[in-house]
Amino acid sequence: MKSIHPLRDVLTLNLLCFLLIPVGCSDLTTDDGLENNAQMPIVLTKSQQEIAAAENDFAFDLVREVYREKPDETLFLSPMGVSIVSCMLANGAEGKTYNEIVQAIGLKDYPLQQVNDYYSMMVKALEGADKNVSFSLANSLWLAKDLSLKKDFRTNIGRIYEADSFSVNFGNAGTLNQVNKWCSEKTSGLIPKMFDYLSPQTRLMLVNALYFQGSWAAPFPQDQTQEDVFYTLSGQKKSVPFMKVSSNLYGYKDDEVSVVKIPYGNGSFLMEAIIPSNDFKLFLGGLSNEQLKKWDLSNCEKISLKFPKFTTEYDTKEMLKVVLTQLGMATAFMPDADFSMISDEPLHIDEFRQKTYLAVDEKGTEAAAVTVARFQKGEFVGANPEYVNMSFDHPFIFLIREASTGVILFAGCFTGN
Repeated sequence: MKSIHPLRDVLTLNLLCFLLIPVGCSDLTTDDGLENNAQMPIVLTKSQQEIAAAENDFAFDLVREVYREKPDETLFLSPMGVSIVSCMLANGAEGKTYNEIVQAIGLKDYPLQQVNDYYSMMVKALEGADKNVSFSLANSLWLAKDLSLKKDFRTNIGRIYEADSFSVNFGNAGTLNQVNKWCSEKTSGLIPKMFDYLSPQTRLMLVNALYFQGSWAAPFPQDQTQEDVFYTLSGQKKSVPFMKVSSNLYGYKDDEVSVVKIPYGNGSFLMEAIIPSNDFKLFLGGLSNEQLKKWDLSNCEKISLKFPKFTTEYDTKEMLKVVLTQLGMATAFMPDADFSMISDEPLHIDEFRQKTYLAVDEKGTEAAAVTVARFQKGEFVGANPEYVNMSFDHPFIFLIREASTGVILFAGCFTGN
């Protein structure tokens, strides 16, 4: 592996991954007030580092499986949102149902209390990582008025995951409005309508909302943005607005991949753009947390960057349920699921869904996600010579993650379609 410094060629990229993670060159902290907003790495124990790595691997598994369901489409997900809802579910599951949930999200080797403590710590740390970046996470529990919850489950979801609790009538139209209003408020209006309809048969819903807004440490000059060609996987040429900036960034290139990190604020979060030299689908199939660590991004380089300006919205609809089943979480969706730690009433998950929003422009990035697990009754019986040029004009994967831990918050693929 080698740094990007000796290379002075134009990088035409077949894949881009962007991650929000805390990192950046030391001279990028140019925003006013950043001297009082120094980057403070999040310190993890050995077991917490292992959980973070496992969750990153789950993030790549999730993106791969969703991409396979609808190949060549631009997608944007929050693996963290799916993981947190799944962990809340695990607190109410027993037996095979529990084992499959933690297996699917890569956490079968860790006690549930350890996982709960990890997320309780991580959420607080992320929310305070950068005063100039808005990051918020909220959870809620919506239950039918006649559903009796186990005391320990309700206490754990409220204490550990700080979930708001609402007792409602799912057959009342006002409940639909109330749920959508909560989702909209927790995502700063970016997910204004999570549901068009709620089945009166709904017994319980667990909801997670994530919101991120960050300004680039070195903004893209607006007068440099112009239309240019983006090459899709099918070989089509599409006109896309591209932003341009020449700045000091962490970068890496070898014969197989080119990588650049674009920091926000004080560098605690960043977008990591990863683009392979060859087959996009093959490269996506091999991505892992271990692979991320192999790229040496310790050198701050002068990079002339050309990057798409875009907005995308994504709704997994029924697909997330299919994908999680493929990853091993099958029993939770069956009538004989064992959620006996939630209630004595038999329950199973009828819907697992996520909606997301992403906007990338010259000033920065705004992103949001709402993830929902909805229960029904079950039947449980037991180009400058001084700069390296990077042109992101081919399909790419994007991730948003925290820098010091590498935890992935959002992930997706931009294909131009």
